[in-house]
Amino acid sequence: TMSGFDWNNCNPSKPISALRIHGVDDAVVPIDGSIGAWGGWGGAPHADEVVSFWASLNGTTTIDSVFLAPSTNVFYHRNGQNGNEVWYYRIDNWGHRWPGSSSNTGTIASEVISDFFRDSRLHDLVPRTVLCTPWVAGVGGAGHETNNGLGDL
Repeated sequence: TMSGFDWNNCNPSKPISALRIHGVDDAVVPIDGSIGAWGGWGGAPHADEVVSFWASLNGTTTIDSVFLAPSTNVFYHRNGQNGNEVWYYRIDNWGHRWPGSSSNTGTIASEVISDFFRDSRLHDLVPRTVLCTPWVAGVGGAGHETNNGLGDL
């Protein structure tokens, strides 16, 4: 997710494709943004609002939704500026854990991330400094923002 500070001070220099994977039952980084203030994280918005922000910034014009049984709802915000996309994997009945091949969620995070970066339409994803970076990969924001515009994988 984006911290409250990042959210309130976000002024991206240009659109950038984004990927979010979030467990609906995540108690560490709650999907509703009610994360505690420890470590400067308080004040984060709802995950859906963060995704909407990046989709709007990228000027996406279509949303394709897919259900991956048994518990993943995927929203692909497509046809954005320069071919940018925003992918949102929202996993029901899932907490702050990495969804892998044995997770029975319909999502294998490592494959999703690989597909995201392999997608030829996502040509904007090269290491560089940006003013405001979404957590590109991680369950409920697992990982840490970096200054290379990619986030930790």
